[in-house]
Amino acid sequence: PVEQATRAVDHAYETFKAGSRVPAAERAAYLIEAAKRMKERRHFFSAWMVLEIGKSWNEADADTAEAIDFMEFYAREMLRYDAPPALTQMPGEKDTMVYLPIGVGAVIPPWNFPLAICVGMTTAAVVAGNTVVLKPASDTPGIAWQFFALMEEVGLPAGVINFVSGGGAVVGDTIVRHAKTRFISFTGSKAVGIGINKLAADVQPGQIWLKRVVAEMGGKDGIIVDDEADLDAAALGVAQAAFGFDVPTIWSQPSADSLVEHESVLTGLEFGTTYQVYLHAIDEWNRAQTATVSITTQPMGSRSVATTNGDQIVVDDRPFFPTAVWAQCSDGFGSNIDD
Repeated sequence: PVEQATRAVDHAYETFKAGSRVPAAERAAYLIEAAKRMKERRHFFSAWMVLEIGKSWNEADADTAEAIDFMEFYAREMLRYDAPPALTQMPGEKDTMVYLPIGVGAVIPPWNFPLAICVGMTTAAVVAGNTVVLKPASDTPGIAWQFFALMEEVGLPAGVINFVSGGGAVVGDTIVRHAKTRFISFTGSKAVGIGINKLAADVQPGQIWLKRVVAEMGGKDGIIVDDEADLDAAALGVAQAAFGFDVPTIWSQPSADSLVEHESVLTGLEFGTTYQVYLHAIDEWNRAQTATVSITTQPMGSRSVATTNGDQIVVDDRPFFPTAVWAQCSDGFGSNIDD
């Protein structure tokens, strides 16, 4: 894996020398055509996410739609940036401004948006004239490979996007550390993001620049509920925010970790309201499934579960072994999650 990752960066670096001179309109055309074909095969890409990572159909479809939007948007933005801007000309001068690509980018997307963020970070770099080494999350290499195959299909030259899979500690660190890597685009956990920043800051032998890091790192969000809010909608929204697949609930960190409520909201809240939320689990055949379960709001310190049978959760007489479990309730109607 280390040798392959090293070769991928070297190949991207050599490709950049000529590829960076491709006109912006030509680069944008690849994205427009890829977006068109992804629209035509929308359910194919969504099905890959349902199969590979267990996304629900509606969230997988939204993921695919966002990937399409990213390609459409970045293509048109590149054309806008490529147009000569209006500049103030000083006497005796002819001033111009152009945007230049900078080199090889390491793109490391997350598992929970395995298509949208993968496509967004990759195509933004490519349409600007850079080359990319794409290392998908270890859990979702399949959907990233389908995107890579799509870009080959539309005629993107070899070496512009270089696909390499493997563990972050081996492959990821190799491409981040490589002296010819110019920038890193990362989405994932805070801990890994901090590690990437530290690794990228260490100048390697032969490196002639300081690497740039763009890191979107996970954390804990607060939800503010004002006294003018629709409490039913707020409670449902908190439950969905904590348990939707597109936030890292499976790995025990909910998106909505805490609630900040107006005092009149808290005093007027009636506990015991039941809401329908999605449960992500594996069924008795070890297949990823989603199910809708009833969750009842209760004060902090109490517990609320669906119909249970030992370690299973039973929905419509079917046993599920939860990978995301509703457990300790926080203030008001929020929730935390046990592993």
